[in-house]
Amino acid sequence: MLAGPLGSGKTHLVREVTRALHRLGARPVLLQPGRHSAQGPYAALEATTNSRGAELRTRLLGGAEGEPLIVLIDDAQLLDPDSAAAIVGAVRGGAVVALLCLSEPRTLAARAEHADDATSPIVELWLQGAAERIDLSELTDADAESLLDLFAPVEPLDAVARKRVIALSAGSRTLLREFAHAASSAARSRRDPLQALRDVPRHARLGHAIAAHVTELAQPDREALALIGLLSAIAYTDALRFLPQRVVDDLRSARLVHDDGSVHHRLHANPCLAEEALRRLRPGARERMLRGVAERMLAAGGGWWSTPVAVMLAEDWHAGGVIVPPASVDPALAARVAQDAARHANDAGLPTLAVAYAAEVPDDAAAVLESRYASALLFPATARDALADIDPATLPDPLFMRYLRMRAHTVARRGLDATAMSGPTRSSDVDAELIVAAAESSAFHLRWDHASENAEQVLRRQDVRADTKVRAALLAAMSAAQRGSWRRATDLFDHARHLIHPPGRPVSVGCAGRLTALGVEMLACWSTGADLPDLPQRIHEELAVAAREGDARGIVLGSLCVAFAHAVADRAEQAVHELDAAVGRAGSLDAGPYAALIQLAIAQSLALSGDAAAARRILHRVAGEPDERPLPKHLLLEARLSVHAAEGRHEEARIQARRALEMSSESPALRIRDLYHAAALGDGDAHLLAALRDAAERTDLPMAPLLVARVEGLTQGRRGLIRRRPAELLRRPMTWSDEHSAHLPAPETPHRSGFAAGQWSRGSVHRLWSVPNSEALTPREREIAGLVAEGLSNREIADRLFLSVRTVESHVYQARAKLGARSRIDFARAMAHREVARGSRAL
Repeated sequence: MLAGPLGSGKTHLVREVTRALHRLGARPVLLQPGRHSAQGPYAALEATTNSRGAELRTRLLGGAEGEPLIVLIDDAQLLDPDSAAAIVGAVRGGAVVALLCLSEPRTLAARAEHADDATSPIVELWLQGAAERIDLSELTDADAESLLDLFAPVEPLDAVARKRVIALSAGSRTLLREFAHAASSAARSRRDPLQALRDVPRHARLGHAIAAHVTELAQPDREALALIGLLSAIAYTDALRFLPQRVVDDLRSARLVHDDGSVHHRLHANPCLAEEALRRLRPGARERMLRGVAERMLAAGGGWWSTPVAVMLAEDWHAGGVIVPPASVDPALAARVAQDAARHANDAGLPTLAVAYAAEVPDDAAAVLESRYASALLFPATARDALADIDPATLPDPLFMRYLRMRAHTVARRGLDATAMSGPTRSSDVDAELIVAAAESSAFHLRWDHASENAEQVLRRQDVRADTKVRAALLAAMSAAQRGSWRRATDLFDHARHLIHPPGRPVSVGCAGRLTALGVEMLACWSTGADLPDLPQRIHEELAVAAREGDARGIVLGSLCVAFAHAVADRAEQAVHELDAAVGRAGSLDAGPYAALIQLAIAQSLALSGDAAAARRILHRVAGEPDERPLPKHLLLEARLSVHAAEGRHEEARIQARRALEMSSESPALRIRDLYHAAALGDGDAHLLAALRDAAERTDLPMAPLLVARVEGLTQGRRGLIRRRPAELLRRPMTWSDEHSAHLPAPETPHRSGFAAGQWSRGSVHRLWSVPNSEALTPREREIAGLVAEGLSNREIADRLFLSVRTVESHVYQARAKLGARSRIDFARAMAHREVARGSRAL
């Protein structure tokens, strides 16, 4: 007996078993009762067209003797009762050896509804010990990742599309195959796979597969799935106002409804299955269900309120108002509906729709605010004017906090101070938000001391919302890193993660907020040369959540993080693919203040990896919406000098490097990078080396010792360095990971290195890092190790030494093992410290 839900691979397994039996010389009988529509007694046996069908009927119905027949039955639950009884009797009597495949519905209600006379005797065989039972489980996400590579080529699908395919398949192998085919076909046709997965033709293969999975659900399951699909992100407790708890819990267990894990337990239905379930409802059932939900909320007079219900009502009113006529609704409640809908549309990247919703209540302050925000998103060049005539002093606390976020993401990028506003005494939450806004403004103006002071002030307070505190922790960590204290930055990033995922409690920050936090940490590690623990695992987890929830902002930020990881790992083609997907889906979406910084970091990495054209396209796009604040301007200068160097325009690169150097006097991390860039571009001398040493001695940044060693090599005329092109020298050593994964960088052993602030010196190098015993390396390993220390990728080393990439990887692996280096960057640092030690002995 083989049992499992629809799509668990039973039919595939039956085919493979049949082939294996034929190879062994057996002649099995295959019955597929789902393939015919015959009715009446023994219909399944009579309808079989198998070449041995007559022999089976004779054996079962006529009592003929002989060797036991091997019978394979797919969808045995569809057998008519007489055929099922005959087969079970023959098994008991030894006349038949059977493989009986049963499809078990996913939900309890469906199992009860589909229990029939055919299934019961088959299950009895197992219960009485006459049959062995094998249960096929649903696919886990990890299994689906592996299986997806068999169903569709890897290249056409970006990481979010892969996760979306897995999420929509809900553990079904059949759905995974069909969704993968639809997404891959769209990608090959230069269409967005996510859009293709939203617009599924009913009569396509995928449409039939979806219909089959919904058909097996019980009517209460279909109604609940359809309603949760219409009210996406509804809180669990709100859903239980209209739906039986047993049904909702059953759908969650069956992975047809996703729980976001927050304190509100917001529910997201599988949209494709929910849409099909909606089609299966009786005429008028949709309107009756939604009318009951809306009237119950409105009858509460605002005492109970659900944003998903309000959004549904606004959508209905915008389309003509057939569920609850807007004229029958209290004006205050109607205004609240329009406010929620406009806000939701802006957050989803649909500002045009937000304007339409807000227009329903033109005199409402919240609606006006959302309308102005939508205008700023649609026309970034006029963002300053869009919010100019709004007096923040007149806004109540919730709207004031919304206004602060709007300014931070729109007006602030044009150099205005987002915190220079007066108003009445505010609540503690608003006060904390103002302080965080001041910290963010200071950080983007390279005033790291002020940013750190404000952010740490918020962290010391107890009466602060979790999401505000997370933003404060991220700003404090970024400030510590840029001030040169990586150890403190590491502690603060750990604290931010603890705030996001408090032990034993629901997550405190939404998917987009978590991906923003990851992006900030990636930026900090990239700029300081630090390793980032568990990066692939963290990206995989958050991408899966964004894909399940359909979170527009989370999807864009997740793609940016994946693109960043690929760019740093020298996978330029994959990085461009992921970045193009993110940009194509962003539209008018406000992805937050860090999205542009990540794109500039990607551009710099791509230029130095040899794809200057892609880097220049990014610069053109980012420069189209200029950010006048010093931090983005500095990153833009760095990206431009990298592009110029990659294109061989060294004088233009030096000009950009000098401009950057003029901006970084108060930012040790940027200062060290800028000094190194100047040296790599030919502006290095003894004074620059002294300045770099002085800056490095005041920090514990992981990149500092290596960059000092490189500049020392340049000033000493070391051939391995001076013969390299500036673009090669500008490459900083790999961080995070560099090989093994086609989709994301593979995790390395987590290792945070660093020296106490102000302690770095040649002596401390010897105390904290043992000088590698390079005599243990072979000549070839020493040669490759030196090139790794210079920052070359495996492919660049292979090209230079006329070796295969695989051979280089093998030498790097062997050398790392001999030197005890836990990651590639540890390996590079250790070799750099060896060069420092050699220089000391020579002096």
